[in-house]
Amino acid sequence: MSLSLSASSFRSLLHCPHSLFLDHHGDPTLKTDLGEFEQYLLDEGKRFEHEFIAGKDYVQPDYPEGDLDAGAAATIQLMTEGTPLIYQGVLKAGLFVGVPDLLVKKGGESLLGSWFYEPQEIKISRSVKPFHILQVSFYAMLLDQIQGHRPETATVVLADETEESIDLDAAWPEFERRLAEAIAIVDHRLTTDLAIFSGCGECAWHDVCSKEAKDRNDVTLVADLRRATKPALTELGILTVDDLTTADPERLTEIRGIGSESAKRLVVQAESQATGTVVPVGEARLPESPIELFYDIEGEPNLDMDYLHGLLIVERGKEPRYLAFLADRPEDEGQAFGSFITEVAEILKQHPDAPIYHYHSYERTRVTRLFERYPDQPITRDALMGRFIDLHRVLKDAFVLPVEGYGLKPVSRWLGFKYRNPKSSATQSMLWYRLWLDTGERQYLDDSVLYNEDDCLATKLIKEWIECRPH
Repeated sequence: MSLSLSASSFRSLLHCPHSLFLDHHGDPTLKTDLGEFEQYLLDEGKRFEHEFIAGKDYVQPDYPEGDLDAGAAATIQLMTEGTPLIYQGVLKAGLFVGVPDLLVKKGGESLLGSWFYEPQEIKISRSVKPFHILQVSFYAMLLDQIQGHRPETATVVLADETEESIDLDAAWPEFERRLAEAIAIVDHRLTTDLAIFSGCGECAWHDVCSKEAKDRNDVTLVADLRRATKPALTELGILTVDDLTTADPERLTEIRGIGSESAKRLVVQAESQATGTVVPVGEARLPESPIELFYDIEGEPNLDMDYLHGLLIVERGKEPRYLAFLADRPEDEGQAFGSFITEVAEILKQHPDAPIYHYHSYERTRVTRLFERYPDQPITRDALMGRFIDLHRVLKDAFVLPVEGYGLKPVSRWLGFKYRNPKSSATQSMLWYRLWLDTGERQYLDDSVLYNEDDCLATKLIKEWIECRPH
């Protein structure tokens, strides 16, 4: 197979080296389509790109669709003529090919004359990501081979239309390292292997790797095992979940990042999954209260905002009551947060010891940020968060479960919880919110609220299970 690399190869490499291998050596018929939200963001990125270049005096190379050789020739012609701004030019050198959003003419000596070009990328992101830096570095490498001058800088246009300058000289050592790694993977000189981790669900090769991992009982199916440790485990002959059940924890501590307690926990976790049994490992003490609150936030990081605060109120002798505090528009974030805080403050006046249960660290992190953004509230951040109880931490400190992950969904589903909408997920909720903003169709917002209520109910179920277990 011939070696071929594009800028998108670096996205695969950063996500998972094995996905880059499969992009070039896997069966393309087994590759799944982008998820709905990923496709939505891709379309949004294109829309933003078109809005940004509208009205700019650019020239786009003219060539038959799909004929990259013709596209490269047309781009070189435009560069030779000194065209000030080239949109979607094709850069090709050997079997490397890239299509930067813009090529911007700059003054300076090159094979072209008294000018050269540097790349500019247009992103809907709110900050420059590592992939963006590798992407423009790749374009700079191609430009160097075409114009005999490697630009020292590139720019990335962000969602607010600010332009971030990238120091390519500073980025170059990391780019060269990553380029060599990518070439070795694609050229089959560097062996990769699957490793199941939390980001797998976003990958087009997820179904392929998941099936293979289950078929071989791969060790990375063990919950909380970092994929970076797999090569070291392989060297120790630990290839499967069953292998890890008989591993000497002391030997595991030879692996960087695994301490004594982590090693013991991993072996117990493997035993739990292999046998399907729950293993008690500590105490789980939860406060008694006539009223309990279960809290879950939905946020959209691409908009840098939290759009929904869900609160399930469980009061002794009464039916549970769910409240949704919604930001109908991104600019309503503060109002939604304030309404939630006001409701909780009133409850805490009556029941100052009421626990506020949540699952994992997201709520604590986001509430901290929201208080920084909207500090004028009826109670302080410390007063609110002093009532927070993270059931994820409580659960893991007390039990080892036969699950492949300790997220809210896998744990609650293991307990038998069923989400009312089978499509429900955090990314699906983000999509629903974005579609609500785009269309004004209330059903999308209702779907997000239903999902959030189910998250609160799932959190409640986990709390009740912990309470019912003997300690």
